[in-house]
This record gives sequence, structure tokens and C-alpha cells, in this order.
Amino acid sequence: MLLEPGFLCSLCYYMLVIGSVTTVLFNPNPLLRYDGYYILCDLIEIPNLGNRANAYWIYLLRRHVFGIGSTQPPSSTPAERRWFIAYAPAALLYRLAVTITIAWFVGQQYFFIGVLLGAWSITAGFVWPLGKGLVKLWHDPQASSRALRVWSAVASVPVLAGVLLFVVPLPHHTRAKAVLSLPDNAVLRAGGDGFVRQVMATPGAAVAPGQVIVHTDAPALRADYRVQLGKVAEAQARRDAAWNVQPAAAGRLEEELQHANAALDRLAVDIGQLDIRAGSAGTLLIDQAADLPGRHLRKGEPIGYLVGSERPVLKVIVAQQHADWVRSATRRIGVRLPQDFSREVEGRLLREVPKAGKELPSATLGLSGGGDQTVDPRDERGTTAIETLFEFEVELPALAGSPDLRFLGSRAYVSFEHPSEPLGWRLWREVRRQLLSHFQV
Repeated sequence: MLLEPGFLCSLCYYMLVIGSVTTVLFNPNPLLRYDGYYILCDLIEIPNLGNRANAYWIYLLRRHVFGIGSTQPPSSTPAERRWFIAYAPAALLYRLAVTITIAWFVGQQYFFIGVLLGAWSITAGFVWPLGKGLVKLWHDPQASSRALRVWSAVASVPVLAGVLLFVVPLPHHTRAKAVLSLPDNAVLRAGGDGFVRQVMATPGAAVAPGQVIVHTDAPALRADYRVQLGKVAEAQARRDAAWNVQPAAAGRLEEELQHANAALDRLAVDIGQLDIRAGSAGTLLIDQAADLPGRHLRKGEPIGYLVGSERPVLKVIVAQQHADWVRSATRRIGVRLPQDFSREVEGRLLREVPKAGKELPSATLGLSGGGDQTVDPRDERGTTAIETLFEFEVELPALAGSPDLRFLGSRAYVSFEHPSEPLGWRLWREVRRQLLSHFQV
């Protein structure tokens, strides 16, 4: 409020934001040894919580994993031991997460510094304490008497982790949200921006291909058409006059006339698309048709459906990193429909839209409609996503006989089942994708 936009204003803003965020994330957080840690120690009446929790975990490892029976437990009450068990791993994981996150954000601006910061955080928070513990264990006379069990237990940790991560296959699914719809030729959409004047067909009646369903009008578009008619007449008159007076300029004026005629043709096409016509034969289904007259429609906005031989399909939106799995490695498709989320029905992959895009098939898939796709705030319809997506169509054989058309346009949940795969390879692909997308390495 007191500073003009510029460097000093930006500096003060960033200092305010960083100061407030770090205060919330660090100072009152008991998992880091700042103010919040000492407040927690006073509240639960356990002084020196962090060191005692670490000592208790060391005791558990020595006694129950390494089998060193002579190890004495730290003095503590049962309530304190419950705090020890929970606090030590939580504090370790939180410290690593915070430092790696900081390194990640710094690395997006200064890659080398981010790498150094990440390596330092992992080394200081995990590698160095682990190395110190192993050296201390090597020189421990009590551990030497049970060396076989001790070092077998130590060696089994990376082996077991490697087996669990890279050998044991786990179920693999891609989960996405979809909208229940009919094929495009069975969906009635506005051909252009305009106001509904009259519904020309009765809902529930049979309609023929090409029949006018809704008559819409756009006064501004018709005014533009009349203005363009005048421009065409003017360009034609100037061209005709130039042939007798300035033949050299006639060629340029002929091009202007062609451009004016092309613009007039485009406006004529737009006017011709104002009326909504049936793309195929079927039974007309329009919800609350009596409320349509006077309503403003945007181009592409759906207003109804043609129910006939066309089966309902699910239009599924999938992120780029999952599209290849859905395309080439789908074994089974499970669908939960809005009429009964507790029951899963089987679907079949029908086709893939040939190209990727940012246009959502329905606003219900965007954040404003209850979906999970971030949409462009400049798009008033809420159907333009921020990221590039792939669209697949899934048909539902279970609904072929008696489709419940009340839920057309509703959101459904789709699960694509892939061949089982170890978790480690999936984590590796995700880390690699993040590095490529954020750091181009």
C-alpha cells in the first residue's frame, strides 16, 4: 500500500510470505527442535524427547533385532515409550521431507545449488547417522559376541528393501474420472453463441436427422452480417469504378473484395449454425425444455441428447504420463457409476481420441464442477485444462440393454487395471519424469 510496484515492493512481499510460511512450518512444529518442540515437551511432561526417543529406538534394535540381551532399556514409563516409538521416525521423515522439498524448489531456479542442498540433506539426515551407527556397532564388544546375527540383520535390510521394491509385484491401476455421455452425433450442442427463441420439437418425440430442434438467434451476429454486406457492396463498387479510372489499382481492390466476401461467407455459416439440428435419428431427451427460451447458450454447450441406437459411453480424461499404460497395457476396466457407487461394472475400451488436447468433454471434470482437473481461469465455461490430456472412450456392455439416461452428463470413476509391477520401477519412472519436466535432465 505504501510502496510503488518495483523491486523494493517485491522484496518486502517475498520477505513477508517467506517469514510467515517458515514460521508456520518450522517454529511451532514439534518435529523440528524449535519453539514447538520445547512446548510439546512441556505439555506432555517428557523432557529431552528427541534424544530419549532415539535412544529407545536404538535399544529396540539392539535387543530385538541384533539379539543383544544384555542391553538395558532406558528408564521410561509406558506412556513415554509410546511417545518415543511415534516421535523418532516422524521427526526423521519430516526433516528429510522439508529439506528435500526446499532443495527441489531451489533447484528449479539454481540447479547446481539444489543438487548440493539435496545431497547435503540426505547425507546429514540419513547417511551420516547411519554410518556413525555402523562404525559404533563394529567396535561394540557386545555386538562382537553375536556378530553373525548382527551383520546378517544389517545386511538383510537393503536386501529386503530391494526385494520388496524391485522384485515383488504389486497391483497396478490408473484411476481417472469420466463423464457419462453419448457419442457426439447423439449430443445436441449449440452451434454458436446465441439466445434460445423456441424449442421446435417435443421432448420424448422421435426426430429425424437434420430436423431443427431448437431455434436460436444472435442479434449481434446478424448485425455483423448486415455490416459486412455493406462492406462487400462498397468493395465491389470501388472495384468496378477502378476498372475505368485506375486499372492498375483494380487488382488490389479485387483482393479486398475477395476478403470481404470470405468474411461474409463465414458469418453466413455462423448464422446457419445457430439453429440446433439433430445429427442422427432418435428420441429427443432435453431436461427442463420449458426453461430454455430466453436462455443464452455458448458455442458447444450441450442442451440435450438423441436416444436411439447409440449406446452411452464414458469419456475418460487421462494425464500424459498414464496414457501409454491405458493405451497398451490395460487388462480390465472397472467403472463406478453415479447411480450406484458401491457397485463396480466392467467397461471396454472403445477408442482413443487421436490427439492430445486441453479441452475437457464436460465442465464436471474441472475443479469448478467437482472434478480434479485444474482449468484455465480465463475460460468462463470451465472446460479448458491447464495441462495437456488424453481422452479415451469406454463403453459399458452392462448398460447396453437398459441404459439409465437420467445420469447422462454425470461424473463416473474409472479404474484401468494393468499387469502387476514392483513399486520401485514405478517410483523410478515418476522421479525421472519429474526431473525431466522440472529440470530437463
